[in-house]
Amino acid sequence: MTTMTEDRLREIIAAYGPDPARWPEDERAPAADLLARSPDVFEAEIREAEALDQALAALPLPDLPVGLIDGVLANAPEGSDQSALSGRIAPAWDAFRAWLAGAALATLSAGLAIGYFGPDLATPSTDDADLVLTFAMASDGFGEFSDGFSE
Repeated sequence: MTTMTEDRLREIIAAYGPDPARWPEDERAPAADLLARSPDVFEAEIREAEALDQALAALPLPDLPVGLIDGVLANAPEGSDQSALSGRIAPAWDAFRAWLAGAALATLSAGLAIGYFGPDLATPSTDDADLVLTFAMASDGFGEFSDGFSE
């Protein structure tokens, strides 16, 4: 049996959501056991994952155009297994929608990170001024740079 750590359970919840049915099969029982023993420890992670699931479920999913599958099957090469082709289209579309949701989540996460950390990156510091002065002193143009300063 796999030993489950709190950090690994947090990773599982973040990656697969709060529903144990979606967790990796070989880690499901130990993870559920740890969650049952310490529900308060993982309360924030569970709430966050539930909120994300609800937000993703609320997104409108585009419908396939009417007749698309029939049109693809009608234009399939002769001798192809059309039932197999039909069985591949729907899962591919579902995979694309899942990828699209993941891309939207990644974009949202990047935007939040830039919004949170961005102001600190744009604020000049004394280290920046020291760097400019050091560069100017090391270059041939220090005389021109220092001409503007008088004692």
